[in-house]
Amino acid sequence: MRVHLVPVLCVGAVLVVLEATLLGRIRVAGVTPDLALLFALFLALHAPVDQSLAATWLLGLLHDVPSAGSFGASAFLFLVLCAVVSLLKEVLFRDHALVQVALVLAASFLYNGLYGGRLAQNSDVLGRADVLLLSAKVALYSAVVAPVCFAAFHRFRHTFFDTRAH
Repeated sequence: MRVHLVPVLCVGAVLVVLEATLLGRIRVAGVTPDLALLFALFLALHAPVDQSLAATWLLGLLHDVPSAGSFGASAFLFLVLCAVVSLLKEVLFRDHALVQVALVLAASFLYNGLYGGRLAQNSDVLGRADVLLLSAKVALYSAVVAPVCFAAFHRFRHTFFDTRAH
């Protein structure tokens, strides 16, 4: 199986734009879900390891473009989280909704905790408790929408992957 990077990056760009614009207007509990991270986790679960790592790193770079943090931080965190998922995917029931929810909950909490913790170090506005609370809220919201997002991504899997035998 081979990953088609152009459609993957186009969908990733759309998800990043949605996160930065439209979803910012319809927040739940003051947060938005991590759509780009959800897509990266989907790729890590379904694509070959080497190609999923390259794709998720590029998705992380796309995610960094509109952010206020250090450029490359999301790319690095996406890469590390997806590397762990890629190692675990053989023992996971990757298409089961509960696995998807648990995976997204853990990955989103770690991503937002590490990313937000780094931003909190350079800020007088956010404390560690604030970062943990925001991370938990984003992770919960992302986990709730994960099965729907994964089902939508799965529906278009033939656009993202070449499944023909080589």
